[in-house]
Amino acid sequence: MDSRAIQITEIETPLEESMSLNHSRLTYRISVLLSAYDTQFDIMPELELELIEGRGKPDISIFQNLVFNWEETL
Repeated sequence: MDSRAIQITEIETPLEESMSLNHSRLTYRISVLLSAYDTQFDIMPELELELIEGRGKPDISIFQNLVFNWEETL
């Protein structure tokens, strides 16, 4: 299975600023458009990730289908 990761990062301030109305609207609309690929990928907005450089929280993360355990909390 070919799994590639593309990482786009931006510098964040220590205190995360709240999302603007336009930012929120755009994130929602991109998520809705990506939902057409829901059978192939898991689309997750605002998911906090452990990266090589530290923690990151992209607006939208896209993964090949993951296996979920709904009883386990991470």
